[in-house]
Amino acid sequence: MGIVTSFIPGRIRLRSRIFRDDDIASAFTSLLDATGIVTGIERNTNTGSFLVSYRAECIPSAENLIRFASTYMPQLARLKFRILYYTPQDKGAILSAISQASAALPEIKRRLLLNT
Repeated sequence: MGIVTSFIPGRIRLRSRIFRDDDIASAFTSLLDATGIVTGIERNTNTGSFLVSYRAECIPSAENLIRFASTYMPQLARLKFRILYYTPQDKGAILSAISQASAALPEIKRRLLLNT
């Protein structure tokens, strides 16, 4: 099962065991909040999922989302295997990648503005 379990423009549900971890969920929530396009985040600790609402005009399709993530957030894209097959030993690497993606966010936003 992939991390994206449902997608409609403006809403995406992400599910992974990593989201049951409070530290990872908190770091991920901060990263999403910092993007400037997220309008709401609901976390379900029992299922390990997030329902993320965002401005649909920014990412209108699932293909755009995948392209955005792989192009602008390679730190997270490289963690696909660790996210899909999470064990507690992966926590440090996942938190580090989220931190790196957060640090890269100002440059990502600048590049996105130049492409519009």
